Order: sequence, then C-alpha cells, then structure tokens
Amino acid sequence: MLEIVIVIVLGRKLAEMAQERGHGRGWAALVLLWFVGEFLGAFVGALAVGDGIALYACALLGAALGGAASYLIVSNLSPQPGSLLGDNPADEMYGHADRNNPYSPSGFGQPSDPGNPYSPDFKDK
Repeated sequence: MLEIVIVIVLGRKLAEMAQERGHGRGWAALVLLWFVGEFLGAFVGALAVGDGIALYACALLGAALGGAASYLIVSNLSPQPGSLLGDNPADEMYGHADRNNPYSPSGFGQPSDPGNPYSPDFKDK
C-alpha cells in the first residue's frame, strides 16, 4: 500500500518538475522505471538468494534505484526557453525574469535603491 502512495507522489513530482522546465507532463511516465527496477531487482534476487525476505528486499532495492533514476533524468532536463526556470537553478522563483530589465525583481545586477520605500532593500530609520 505504501509503495502505491510513493509511486503516485513520485509521478506527480516528476510531472511538476518537467512542467517547470517547459517540458510536457508526460515525463511522469518515467515512474515506470520504478516497476522495471522492481522486476529486475526481484529477478536478480531470485537468482542470487532464492526465496524469502531477501528476494523482497532485492525487489525493493531495484524499485528504489528505478525511482531514483527517473528522478535524476527529469531533474537533469534542460529548461526550455520561456520556462519557469532560468539558466541558474538557484533563482527558480524569478528564472523567467529579464536580467536586463530595470523593473525585474532585484538581485539581477540592478543597483538597489535603499532610499526607495518600495525597494526590497529599504530600511526605515
């Protein structure tokens, strides 16, 4: 039961990450790597240890590796032009902002104006 919840949460997270990068939500299909990893882990476990709890542990290890692989694939997708992520993943919130526009959010090389009460750097004395 817990495995089903993890697969659903992972699929939603993969779709969200792909959409942030400007790709389609279909990348969530990589959650199938979870099941591929689980079957391969069970197969290797059956060959290595036979039956029992060790077989199930090998299947779960394979599932975790498949899920991690799908997460790594989607997290390394390059952002498409116009996506929510910019060139620098550290500025996810304002990745779509124009760095050369003086009206863009602060932190893109524009001088801050500490005397402007609408500036985020304003300090009331």
